[in-house]
Amino acid sequence: PAFTVSKTTGQYLCYNPSCDARGNLEYLISQVGNMGHFEVARFIRQIHKDRPDTFYDDLEDIFTEKEEFKLFPQMILDDLHSGLNDRSKNYFYSRGILDDAMEYFYLGYSEKQDMVTVPLHSPDGMPVGIIGRSIEGKRFKNSDNLPRSLTMFNLHRAKKLSATIIVCESSFDAIRIHQAGYPNVVATLGGGISKQNVQNLNRYSSSIIIATDTDEAGRKLGNEISSRLSNKNITWASFDDGVIYP
Repeated sequence: PAFTVSKTTGQYLCYNPSCDARGNLEYLISQVGNMGHFEVARFIRQIHKDRPDTFYDDLEDIFTEKEEFKLFPQMILDDLHSGLNDRSKNYFYSRGILDDAMEYFYLGYSEKQDMVTVPLHSPDGMPVGIIGRSIEGKRFKNSDNLPRSLTMFNLHRAKKLSATIIVCESSFDAIRIHQAGYPNVVATLGGGISKQNVQNLNRYSSSIIIATDTDEAGRKLGNEISSRLSNKNITWASFDDGVIYP
């Protein structure tokens, strides 16, 4: 990055002759990471507490994150969402997903594929693909090169709502947890979690509620998440009948 940061004053200076921008560290991080005030404070506090020697590495992660995401066409999301019909809505109802959630999460339906769709976003809210599931059977078809290793479902919303993040496995689980009154929820979208998504949880949260499935695979994933997080308050929970139980 073309800037220097004073360790004594916390002020930064861009040394690109055509820029010459300067200011405090909080403003720099907010601009580089597209973060709000509370996210910036949590980001700085986390680094000072857990990783005092890796500040520039974390900024580099942010730059890399922005470069690797590709914008998914909004027109496709609009077409899929407008394609919701009685068949797809009845399927969502059967999975415990209601009309308000269909609108909030901009769920969709592809008649050609007979598949319901769920949009996926980058941590800063850019649409980056869709998660697809067939209405008949259990067939999955995601958009090409879906960047599941770089982001989690609903992370862009959850990180703004609370310093506590609930982690489950599937997007449908996350939507039902949201409906139950816990919108600060993300989904790993599978039985594993990547290095980047561990970094995302470390960056955007101070405590974690693990609400993975209660089967052996879900418990294994929960243990993996717990063991890879840095100095977080960890709570195990289960989800049943609209209530999260510690």
